[in-house]
Amino acid sequence: NGTKLRSTTGTWTDEVGGDGMDCAINPTNASVLYGEYQFGGLNRSTNGGTSWTEIIPENGNASGAWISPIVVDPNNNQTIYFGTNRAVYKSTNQGTAWSKITSTLALANDVDHIAVAASNSNYIYFITGTNNVKEIYRSINGGTSWTKMTTPISDRVSWLSINPTDPNLIYITYANYASGNKVYRSSNGGSTWTNITGTL
Repeated sequence: NGTKLRSTTGTWTDEVGGDGMDCAINPTNASVLYGEYQFGGLNRSTNGGTSWTEIIPENGNASGAWISPIVVDPNNNQTIYFGTNRAVYKSTNQGTAWSKITSTLALANDVDHIAVAASNSNYIYFITGTNNVKEIYRSINGGTSWTKMTTPISDRVSWLSINPTDPNLIYITYANYASGNKVYRSSNGGSTWTNITGTL
């Protein structure tokens, strides 16, 4: 296991070190890469993986979940978001400097998922909590303030996704493998939910 990088010639190389966790690529500049090892060991390459620089927030002292989420803003590839233990950080210069955008919240657990709306980057969602008791937070002003939304059931969330044209239409999936409780949709940003699992 580890972070793998495929070259234009089809050769695979090991990058970053440790166990391979979340990764991201700048959508308009494939030379800018983000990779991490376990518990939030975030690194950035600006030369297609030839070299890497550690860009962990708090001068390298922030730690996160086993897999810490890294998200590139879909409307501004200079801006990235990173989830750690009890915080979401935002950088407007590809991770050179960070600001903590959840300072108004008293979070007690790791941030597991982050999603930024493609239609409006002011809409940001993140999920935190214990394995079976998750909390969803939403910002509609780029992280200046947050609202705690509802969750349809108490269980382990495996993914959060936002509709590309409607920032209030969101989906979450659960990893509990229980019949009838796998996929939920909200058309109002998480205020209420509809179970769309069907026969999955």
